[in-house]
Amino acid sequence: MLHSQTNSIVFQAGKLDLIGLSNSEDFNLFDYHFRTNNNILLSYKGPFEQANISVMGESIRDILGPFEKAGKKIFKIFIELVQNIGHNSEERNQYCRNQEESGVGSVVLIESPDCFHLVSGNLIKNESVPILQAKCEQINQLDIEGLRGLKREQLELPNSKKGGANIGMIHMAILSEHPLEFTIFEINSAVSFFALSVKVDKQ
Repeated sequence: MLHSQTNSIVFQAGKLDLIGLSNSEDFNLFDYHFRTNNNILLSYKGPFEQANISVMGESIRDILGPFEKAGKKIFKIFIELVQNIGHNSEERNQYCRNQEESGVGSVVLIESPDCFHLVSGNLIKNESVPILQAKCEQINQLDIEGLRGLKREQLELPNSKKGGANIGMIHMAILSEHPLEFTIFEINSAVSFFALSVKVDKQ
């Protein structure tokens, strides 16, 4: 069985502070540069347009070249994460050429001694929180064969009932072979911040 972990590398205070939810409107680049972990291989916050996704994808391929198996898994997980943010984030970038495809979020690639963590975050509607939380918890209760069965069930549903994010998260859990680590931070009465971390072993 895959079990969720409460003390994620992503959500321990002081370990990774890239979400940008401080009360100050000022951005301190010096503080950001010297207080974040040195094991961050890639960090991006902004609109997830196709051009940006392509550049980040190529960077991930280059960075993880020596880790062929892990690199392929991370690239596939990355595509699932960023497409979800691009289409579904409640935060939109008004300066992008196609606002309908420019959801704003964050993605970070972190290296640990024996694994990599691909972390993403974006705003979601509060009404979506119970559904999303239930999906993640369901996924974390299943082993690999259970996940594959659940994915087949989702794929057999009519298009109107599939729910792409659900299939995407199932696929990420299969690739990862670890639980999905997630936290949901309520921002106000309308939206919350959904942070998701997916772990991939180096070997």
